[in-house]
Amino acid sequence: MRKLILISIVCAFVAVPAFADSMQAYINSSYQMGSGGEFTVQMTPLWSPDPRVYYSSTAPDTRDVGTQDPSFQTFCVETTEYFSPGSQYDVGLSDAAIYNNLGSANSDPLSVGAAWLYRQFAQGTLNGYNYSTAVIPDSVPMTYRQVSADSLQKAIWYLEGEGGGVNNSFVTAAADQFGSLSAAQGDNYSAGVRQIPVMVMNLFASGHFGDYNYRAQDMLVVVPVPAAVLLGLLGLGAAGMKLRKFV
Repeated sequence: MRKLILISIVCAFVAVPAFADSMQAYINSSYQMGSGGEFTVQMTPLWSPDPRVYYSSTAPDTRDVGTQDPSFQTFCVETTEYFSPGSQYDVGLSDAAIYNNLGSANSDPLSVGAAWLYRQFAQGTLNGYNYSTAVIPDSVPMTYRQVSADSLQKAIWYLEGEGGGVNNSFVTAAADQFGSLSAAQGDNYSAGVRQIPVMVMNLFASGHFGDYNYRAQDMLVVVPVPAAVLLGLLGLGAAGMKLRKFV
């Protein structure tokens, strides 16, 4: 986002597991176009278990491996939530974003289609996604990966019912995977079952975890183990991430 303004959102998780109020985060971008991802999550200290185990070597940002590793790539869930470059955030994991655009405390469950697309991206197997960092000939420098990132971000927003979303080929792929568009827009976490092992990172200003007035962006992460198990492995106060955003 060219102008990033930290704003507020509530973190009330309705019928959704949430944990890890002590995790920390900083935000950076890498293959961004407009206000959407890809964004780089830099983990400091290293998570345990390390989520990068579940990401293909094509998915991490390899442009600046001395300063951004260990890291993985992610996308925004909301269009009306923001973050400030270089600022520190508290992070919680849940299966939902927030209805920021409605100004309410209700959770906005992550759709199964968005979760599936993101996991395919993370595994490096998303059909039609160009991971090449080469600059497109005769473009104003723009990489193939930026174009793909823009399309995937808009597909995620569309499946989440966010403004700025586009019903593109990635949305079609998700609809085909689950049998219909409405099925792809259904909840990823329902009746105690998480269909795709992807969760939402809910960001808050440092020291204000869960505070409505200090809310920030929601982003995606592959978490292949149940939340309760991961919390036990992490231990409160043992996890951290760094996300940073440069434009």
